[in-house]
Amino acid sequence: MPEVWDITITTPDNGTFVLNFVNTATDPVSVYTSASIEANATASEMASGINGYYRSVHGCDVTVDRVSYDALGVETTNYTLVASHFYNVTVNK
Repeated sequence: MPEVWDITITTPDNGTFVLNFVNTATDPVSVYTSASIEANATASEMASGINGYYRSVHGCDVTVDRVSYDALGVETTNYTLVASHFYNVTVNK
């Protein structure tokens, strides 16, 4: 069964963020910082931002799906109504 995790970005704007991954396989434990990711990133852009960690540490990549929701929690594709992006990340290992 693949590793699956998710992240939700609320009130996505034109800002950016990074994700920090803790690598417990190293001694001492190390932290890997992702590339800068836009708050309105597509699924492909999110995958590109985090694949560096998975490729260098685990020798694999990830698949990302994105679903956008409006303020009422209803799925939407209308950019002007988006209140959050839900990203589902599957590790392909």
